[in-house]
Amino acid sequence: MKKRTKNLVIVIFPYLFIHEKEGFEVDKLKIKPSYEENIGNEKEEVKKHLLNIVKLFKFDRNQQIFQWSYAFAEISSSKQRENLKDQSNKLTTILRFSHLSDLRGYSKFDHFNYFAFEITGEQLVANEDFTYYKGILNGESSFNFYLKKGEARNPYIPQTELQPLTLTINQIKGNDYFKIFYCF
Repeated sequence: MKKRTKNLVIVIFPYLFIHEKEGFEVDKLKIKPSYEENIGNEKEEVKKHLLNIVKLFKFDRNQQIFQWSYAFAEISSSKQRENLKDQSNKLTTILRFSHLSDLRGYSKFDHFNYFAFEITGEQLVANEDFTYYKGILNGESSFNFYLKKGEARNPYIPQTELQPLTLTINQIKGNDYFKIFYCF
């Protein structure tokens, strides 16, 4: 058996939906929306874990999220892991600042949360009856999640009622703060 040298990391933005199918790329991180076509075009390993991970998030009275965004990367060192965290933190900080400061909007802090899931050997050999995932919220707080027979036993539910926030690429890239920090 070939030794695995890189781990897959799936980053999910459970309460943020990018409207355009092609998504967008910043700092070599490709953020995609959860359109069926996008997920269907991913490698089997990415698709399998992404579809499991999305079951772990609920909103508004324990309802399954239906629109979300995601990215993934393969990492082989702690430096790459830290770089992915920094990229995600930079993006979410800019989005939070720019959208929460707009008093006409309905954004909440939690709309811009992200979870990073590193897929290790434990998830690769998981059976259908029980799967464990460790998610890191915003690069800082660790959450343990379990799927039993495909059902989430301890899903993440935000503190406030929270419908997914839909943003267009123009709303994101057209923001002055975003332009300053990403120099487009």
